[in-house]
Amino acid sequence: MNVQFNKIKLSILWNGKAKSLALIVVGLLVLQQFIAASSAFWITCFASAIQTGKEWHTPLGLFLLSMILPYVPGALALHLTNLWSFKVQKNGVQQYIKMLFGRVEILNNNNLKNIHIMQMSKELPQYLSELILFISQYLAQSLNLLFQLIAVSLILGSAYLLCLGLGVLLVFLYLRKTRFKNEKRAKIKQDSQVLISALLNNSWGTIIVANDYNFNLWKKSLIEAYEEGELRNKEFSRDKEFGGALISMIGALPFLIYVLFQFYMNMPSQTELITFAVLLPRIFQLFNVGTSICLLTKNISSFKGRWTDLSDKMQTLNNSASSLENRISYHDLSIKEHGGDNILTPQTFFNQVKSISKGLYSITGCNGAGKSSFLLKLKDQLKQQAFYLPANGDLNFSFTTHDNISTGQKIKRSVEEVLRLYGENNSSPIILLDEWDANLDMKTRNELFERIREKSSNSLIIEVRHSMY
Repeated sequence: MNVQFNKIKLSILWNGKAKSLALIVVGLLVLQQFIAASSAFWITCFASAIQTGKEWHTPLGLFLLSMILPYVPGALALHLTNLWSFKVQKNGVQQYIKMLFGRVEILNNNNLKNIHIMQMSKELPQYLSELILFISQYLAQSLNLLFQLIAVSLILGSAYLLCLGLGVLLVFLYLRKTRFKNEKRAKIKQDSQVLISALLNNSWGTIIVANDYNFNLWKKSLIEAYEEGELRNKEFSRDKEFGGALISMIGALPFLIYVLFQFYMNMPSQTELITFAVLLPRIFQLFNVGTSICLLTKNISSFKGRWTDLSDKMQTLNNSASSLENRISYHDLSIKEHGGDNILTPQTFFNQVKSISKGLYSITGCNGAGKSSFLLKLKDQLKQQAFYLPANGDLNFSFTTHDNISTGQKIKRSVEEVLRLYGENNSSPIILLDEWDANLDMKTRNELFERIREKSSNSLIIEVRHSMY
């Protein structure tokens, strides 16, 4: 299953326009870092020309240009990285919508609803935004280090490059040893943040209604979640910052030992000293760049841990596949045709529903028998052949985004719009209504029922009533 979600991740990052933007960003960063690294060569040429009395204007001009020109491709790369990030976030949300589309078995599962709404609207876009920024920074720093190392090794000799390479190897071994610990810390930290978000996301009624009992229970849970989150964040930050300092010392150690050894064994010439002095700030800059790369490398395990956590929550969709069937008590349900004596068992009706062209059928049964779940099972079987209106009316209609109306009026308008748009000679000939009569006064309920009954004379309508007639 991890392979499946890794393929999803790859398709999000490397799909369509996102792929084109990524390639352009890479090209611009290569150009930027190549120009920036050439400054080491030109400043050395300039220093050498001054010391030997040769013409120095050209190397100075080229040095200044190599310091200024990198800002142009750098600015373009940042701009396109932002576009790439937005495109990737869009791809991610579209992939998530595709995963959720038609999964009717989780419609009334509030726990899964909160998890997946939170992931789709916040966690996944935030993760992808941070991931694109990380990739861009990591690539820029790595290219900077690569080109700078090539420049320094060409000027000072390959021995320095080998020392820096040995430092990188030591850092790699250290990171490999601490990888699983970092992944675990990142996952625990994210879980604590998700818990806080979930508590805040479900706080509206508790805060507004202001019942002391409910509010105090919620407040206690929130305080405990914040305390746990603060502890996990402290542990994660401590490991990250102190680990970064240790990485810097490990990476620089071979180079510093070699420099001291060289100066002890062989006193360099005046020209070599000048060259070394000119490049010394650049060499220490390499340490800073190397440290930044090591810190970024350390974050790879964090991103892997966060993606594992996201994938685990996505996996709940597959685990919930059989939950709808488990909520239906077939022997407690029956299907009654309005205006007739025809009473069918759920299994019989389920098998025959595609052959029924019109009529009004009510799913009846005691509380908890699974009437709404059976209606959802019909929707799952019929797919786009049926239009399903849930009890809470939590769907987009033409009036929803413009009018501030009561729950009852919202349900009334929803049913009216469904009856107007769907049914006879439509791509969704079957209409499924779940507790459409809830929150309606008797007059409105009777008026709406007459419209439903009239519609059923040429369309198939299957309903679950909140209060039976």
